[in-house]
Amino acid sequence: QLLGCRSDQNYIPLDSQTEYQFAKDCETSEEVEFYFKLPEKFKIPTPLGHYNPDWAVVFKGENKIYFVAETKNTGEGIQRGVAEEKLRESEQMKIAYARKNFDYLQTENSDLAYCVVEKVVELSEKL
Repeated sequence: QLLGCRSDQNYIPLDSQTEYQFAKDCETSEEVEFYFKLPEKFKIPTPLGHYNPDWAVVFKGENKIYFVAETKNTGEGIQRGVAEEKLRESEQMKIAYARKNFDYLQTENSDLAYCVVEKVVELSEKL
C-alpha cells in the first residue's frame, strides 16, 4: 500500500511492484494533477469476461487530459514500453477489447485515452 496525497484514496491498494512505482511516480510528477486506482467494480465487459484497468490519471493544464491506464512490466524498459506480445493471450485480448471500448468513448470525449504503460512518463509523452 502507498499513502496517496494526489489521490482520492488515503491508502492505495497495490497488486505489484510495477503498480507501486507507478503510484509513486504519480505522487512526484509535476504534470499529474490527480490519480486513483480504479475500483474492482469498474469493469469493461468483454467476450472473455470483465476487464478492470488499473488507473485513472488526470494531467494538469488548460486542456485537461484524462488517461485510463493499465500498468504492465514486460521487462522492455522505458525506451520500448510494454511488449504486449509477452502478455498472456487472454490478457492481450482483453486489452484489445478495452482499446475498442475507449476508441468509441473518444468520439464523445477526445480528452480521454486508454494506454498500456509501465511508467507515468509514458503517459506524459502522449500529451
